[in-house]
Amino acid sequence: MVRTPQTILIRCEAIAGILGFLLLLHTNNRAKWILGAAWLGYPLIYYITEAFPRYRYPVDWTFVLLGAFTVTSLWAGLRVPNNQHLQVRTSATP
Repeated sequence: MVRTPQTILIRCEAIAGILGFLLLLHTNNRAKWILGAAWLGYPLIYYITEAFPRYRYPVDWTFVLLGAFTVTSLWAGLRVPNNQHLQVRTSATP
């Protein structure tokens, strides 16, 4: 049975998770080691072959978490360009 909408959703979730992990690598957050260990510790054969969706359950939460990290990072980047919220004003101009 072909489930095209489910397959598209799973692929989008995986792409967002991988992008989130790449964004997380550029931070000082220690979660990158925990999530990286979960991805490496899970059997690699399930990443390569077409497997049942139930084999994704042990690591599926990491893709959702990192996908959310991707969306929030992109949203924050669109709202405040050039990290203006981190800049400190030194002059007292009215």
